[in-house]
Order: sequence, then structure tokens, then C-alpha cells
Amino acid sequence: MLLKGMSAQVVEKEALYILNHCTKYLARDNTDGRHNYFTRFNPNDPRSNISEVWRFPIIDSYRDKDNPETSYNFNEVTFVYAALGNNQPQSVSVIGTFANLYEPIPLLPISFLEEATGYYAVTVVVPKGEKHIYKFLVDGIVQLDPINPQHVILDNGETWSRFFTQLCTEILVLEHWEVQILERLTDQ
Repeated sequence: MLLKGMSAQVVEKEALYILNHCTKYLARDNTDGRHNYFTRFNPNDPRSNISEVWRFPIIDSYRDKDNPETSYNFNEVTFVYAALGNNQPQSVSVIGTFANLYEPIPLLPISFLEEATGYYAVTVVVPKGEKHIYKFLVDGIVQLDPINPQHVILDNGETWSRFFTQLCTEILVLEHWEVQILERLTDQ
């Protein structure tokens, strides 16, 4: 079901879709940094405890049964906020360049068997081949995505979380010197 009325198209997803895509990675009790490959994260960073943090936000295929030909050009992007523990927020929303920055899109609490899971999620439709920045608003406080390891520092010095959709051809993770080496190797 496609909900309209916001600057972004919000797709309603079943709780099982969200849980199937995130609990394998987020619902672990380990406190050691077993997933901190190449010491990328600070030892106190909770992302070092999460398996495959690069999977977030969830980028998936989009299908509009009314317009199947044009729906190929879009992805579904599911933002997941994990509020595990006793401190459950009153409100969680997301802002980003995939929508109007001044219009927070609310994440809904995800339940399983009518019990709260501590996960909040929303799915939006975003064109393929794009990169976007975003932040969460948790009880009115702006914060980076605590799961996604992709961060970008803008020219104004602000750090934002980043994601890219399928078919994005912009170089995002290589240093300039790495790009030059790859260009020399592939220009043969």
C-alpha cells in the first residue's frame, strides 16, 4: 500500500518484513566487538557489536502493481531505528535529501505478537542511481543513524548518515588516490 501526502512516498510494510530483515543482525546479546573488522569503529561504538551493519538502511526492489514498467526505476528504502532496552522513545522520525528536509517522516513502532519489539521503521520510495543523506529525530533530538556506518562530512562541517540506491555509479567509498590507480588499471 502506497501512502501519499508527504513529499516522499511512504510504503506500508508488514512487521514481519522488517523483523525478517533486521533481527538477525540487531537482536544479539553480545557486547564484544566481534564485528569490528579492521578496527573501523571505536571499541565503545555499538556498531562493532552488530553483524553486517552495511545492510542498513534496507535497500530493496520496489514494485507498483499499477505501474510495473516505471516502478523498476525505484527502490524501497527502509529506515530502522533500534531502541533496545528500557528507554523507549516517544517519537522517532527521519529527515533527509530523499524528501523535504523540513518534513520529518515518522517511523512507526514494530510489534510482534502484539508486543513491542523496540524497533521503529518506515519505508520510502526513492529513485535508483542516487545517494542521499539523512538523520534521525529521536524525541526531538537530531542524531546520526546509530547502525549505518556510512557517514559523510559536508562542506559546512556537519556529519550526516548516507545511503545509496541500486545503480548508483558515483564513487563513494574510495579515496582519490585509489580512484586514480583504478583508472590507470582499467584504461588499458
